[in-house]
Amino acid sequence: EARERTVQTTVRASLRDLAIQQEINHHITGTYAGGSGPADFVPTADVSISITAAGSTGWAATATHAAWPGKQCGIWVGDASLASLAPPATKEGVIECSP
Repeated sequence: EARERTVQTTVRASLRDLAIQQEINHHITGTYAGGSGPADFVPTADVSISITAAGSTGWAATATHAAWPGKQCGIWVGDASLASLAPPATKEGVIECSP
């Protein structure tokens, strides 16, 4: 159980880092980065991040960890329609994870 909490904390931290870099990128370029994210974003080892939507008005992403099979965390910012692209996140700007 402690290992699972540690892995979840790592995944959350990586998404938090992505969120910060996305806001910096949006401030500079007027858009959120897709693909592998903003140029200055470096994901944590063993954390896989998928940016599922990105544009000038919002973005969505999910993240998993090699040691946490079948579970993920998500975050979205912008239009509420992006929530479906970042499960299990349901609130804008809030990182939520699988139970």
